[in-house]
Amino acid sequence: MFCYYGVIETNIDVVIRTRPTGIKNVHFEQPDAVCFFKTCDISMPECAVTEYEGFDEDELRTLVGFCDKNKKMILSFYSNGEPMAQIFKTDEYTVYHWSNEYCGVVLEPIHAHISENNPSPNGTKLWVGNKGKVRLVHNNSQIPEHDLTKLMDEISKRHNEIIASWFKYFENEGITFHKSVYEQE
Repeated sequence: MFCYYGVIETNIDVVIRTRPTGIKNVHFEQPDAVCFFKTCDISMPECAVTEYEGFDEDELRTLVGFCDKNKKMILSFYSNGEPMAQIFKTDEYTVYHWSNEYCGVVLEPIHAHISENNPSPNGTKLWVGNKGKVRLVHNNSQIPEHDLTKLMDEISKRHNEIIASWFKYFENEGITFHKSVYEQE
């Protein structure tokens, strides 16, 4: 199983995978002028370097630190088989966080995605506010307007659950809300 995770720091690709032997690891690749690609494999959950080429000792410590800091989320890939954290489901739709939006820091304000049936990297995206205000960012899933309105109402009612899920999944204290949905206390 391969699961593309994202890009961190200076153009380092991160791939979470299970090798044919059953070993779970995180694979890092970075373009390099000398050896074409620097590579590193780190076994999980131990966060131990198993193979590497091109990365120096400081870079390896940084990659191991990344795996250790994000261990919970990385291991969820293996248990869920999906690069996401499901928040809740309705009869037809799944509301979730997409995990490749996290690379040691949360890059965007709190939001949720919606897709019909199974999560998708191109799911409809909504900003979620601290007091329940919800704003459509895009409707890439092409959810019919009637269904989308009902889903936005449900997300608004369950905004505290979505915020709690964000805290739990991303384990980051630097939580922000998009300015269009943030309400002063």
